[in-house]
Amino acid sequence: MGIRKFIKKQFNVGDWLGKQHLKDSMRTVKDIYKDTLKQKNQEDFKSNTFDEYIDHYQITPEEIEKTKKTSRLLVYVYGGFSFGLFLYMFHQFFSGHLLGGIMCLVLSLLFLAYGLKEQLRYVQFKEKKLKITVKEFFKALK
Repeated sequence: MGIRKFIKKQFNVGDWLGKQHLKDSMRTVKDIYKDTLKQKNQEDFKSNTFDEYIDHYQITPEEIEKTKKTSRLLVYVYGGFSFGLFLYMFHQFFSGHLLGGIMCLVLSLLFLAYGLKEQLRYVQFKEKKLKITVKEFFKALK
């Protein structure tokens, strides 16, 4: 009897795998999923015009100007980081650090994407339109 109890206690695969932790994690994922579905089922605001958007979220003209300034600043910051990382990527590649160079390239592209997102936000507030075409976007870059 003592050997069976010892073997059962020592060779408990469920404890090795962390069965209780996995159960708790699955419950957490389930709760997050349910909460996400509840939020999607609630009435979402879909605006077609910039004025409806402003009225719904009660944005003042001062907040619009502040958002434009912040977006413009973030475009420069993200662009600077992207450019700096792009240059550092060449240093990494030429010094023989292939993985470091790849990581710099990925981060540079990530910062570039963030910069473009902020530029789009700036153009939307500048043009007072929610849906901007590619032509309008690049015209606003000048």
